[in-house]
Amino acid sequence: MRAAAAIVLLAASLALAQAPKDPEGWAQHDEKRPQPTVVTPGTGVTPETPGQPPSDAIVLFGGKDLSAWKSQKDGAA
Repeated sequence: MRAAAAIVLLAASLALAQAPKDPEGWAQHDEKRPQPTVVTPGTGVTPETPGQPPSDAIVLFGGKDLSAWKSQKDGAA
């Protein structure tokens, strides 16, 4: 009798332990789910050539000027 109750409880817990849907409503393995953007990795630095940043990087200083920077008063850096 106890074994049957244990089996019923185990089956109920497995049924309730299914993977939840994500907040946007997509199923876990839905092929129509939006895919993340592919990011190309940066390159390494060699003595001959400088490295390149990853494709999603925000470059604040490219080695030449401070055009990507602003001062605290919204002026040029």
